[in-house]
Amino acid sequence: MIITMTGKPCAGKSVMIEFLARKYGFDVFYSGALFREEAKRRGMSVLELNQLNDFKVDYLLDKKIIEEGIKRQDDEVIFDSRLAWALLSVPNLKTFLDVNEDEQARRLINSGRKGEENSNISLEQAKKDLKARWDAENERYEILYHISNRNDKSPYDFVLDTSNITVEEGAEKVHEKYCNFVDTGKQKRIQESIAKIIENALKEDEALAPKPKEFGR
Repeated sequence: MIITMTGKPCAGKSVMIEFLARKYGFDVFYSGALFREEAKRRGMSVLELNQLNDFKVDYLLDKKIIEEGIKRQDDEVIFDSRLAWALLSVPNLKTFLDVNEDEQARRLINSGRKGEENSNISLEQAKKDLKARWDAENERYEILYHISNRNDKSPYDFVLDTSNITVEEGAEKVHEKYCNFVDTGKQKRIQESIAKIIENALKEDEALAPKPKEFGR
């Protein structure tokens, strides 16, 4: 069965996934890799693709995440993705990593090496930067899929506050939950709604595409 993992910035998602993979043998599906592959396919940098601000790219890549979930539903795999919990229609442990505001800001500051941008900002500025990032993501997801409140934890099967625990302690809690988890189909209506939005958006794109000319015309 799949674990979908998301969370607040600086909650430790990347290190948690890496630890779970190393200690318990999970495979990892990185949604960011899809974005890099799409940029390469188009002959663009990741930054250039991101600057297009083309929602059809989101729909196309999210459709691939849904397909990957179906293909790997029987595997022990972690989906590293902000929205996989809402995209996948197959059973998965929807996990959200939380962190308090002060610890989140400290981690952002400490994530940069001396002399880098993040290492020279104040705690209050770090908090403002993190809030701006979170709000921008929320605005995008509301436009894309009408997900308006990512501060609501009710869609998740497991919420873990990483503020005062080690990565190893957190990973043990996630693994324990995974071993005892029974999927109840939580958020099935959201998943069905998102799948319909993606289907309609990509159909519309196909309808607008120029049709190939028949031979001899």
